[in-house]
Amino acid sequence: MIYAAGPVFNLGLAAMLLSAASWSTGDFSLSWAMHADAAAIILIAGTSTLIGLFNLLPIPPLDGGRLALLILEAYRGDPLGDSSTARLQRIGSGLIAAASAVLIGSFALHYWHLI
Repeated sequence: MIYAAGPVFNLGLAAMLLSAASWSTGDFSLSWAMHADAAAIILIAGTSTLIGLFNLLPIPPLDGGRLALLILEAYRGDPLGDSSTARLQRIGSGLIAAASAVLIGSFALHYWHLI
């Protein structure tokens, strides 16, 4: 369960930041987020939320992938071999690298005129 610690911390941090900001302003409708000082809190809370959710994706190099492998091993009743685990992690790393390349390429093509 140690693999869930990172995403849980990120999501908890985001909830604490939003709660503290709402509590300090006395406005729980989140209309306080329009102020410049609250924008930094929203940015940090949003980034923390995205990192936590990204880590929970069931892709083997990420925490969610490790949790998925643990669930698979519990369902099967025996652990996966080292070669199978390594192969799944290589495939997952390749998927992440390919998605990153597509996102960076898309961003570069879309905003090339601003560079």
